[in-house]
Amino acid sequence: MFLSKIVIFKQMINLIQKWATGRNVPIFLAIDFIFMLGIMPYLGNQMNQFAPGFQPLDITIPSYTPAHAHQTITELSDEGRVYYRSIELQNLKK
Repeated sequence: MFLSKIVIFKQMINLIQKWATGRNVPIFLAIDFIFMLGIMPYLGNQMNQFAPGFQPLDITIPSYTPAHAHQTITELSDEGRVYYRSIELQNLKK
């Protein structure tokens, strides 16, 4: 089991090294900035309709405990949970 994880890790590293070219790195950084500066704030504002001050678990740094995740999701209304689930599943329909 442990050996298979090492093999998978090495395959992932090889794939990342293959894609990490002088042209691709700035492109991926730009896409990441657009996501973090445009899409996430928009979704955060949408979530404030359901729970003022709500912070998506995706941007909780560095991580969160299962208890924190449960408490955060519990604080949302039923509509808020449906909307948050749709965001996490990449379906932005309300």
